Amino acid sequence: DVEESKLDLIKEHYDMLLKLYSESYVVKHMRKHVLWYLKGCRNAAEYKSKVVQFESVKEVLDYLEQNKEFIWEK
Repeated sequence: DVEESKLDLIKEHYDMLLKLYSESYVVKHMRKHVLWYLKGCRNAAEYKSKVVQFESVKEVLDYLEQNKEFIWEK
């Protein structure tokens, strides 16, 4: 599944950075990367505007997990 593989990549990306940096830094740094992962998906602007508002990794990942079938649907 495309949604599973992209979501797995995002999680892995967060995990790697969290080993090196604080969560607050990682959340801000990863915003641009998550926006790239969302590029080309249906209703991308809506999802992107939500993702940049979150302040924790859990919020971002929970949101993406809950909406993965809509975000990356074909």
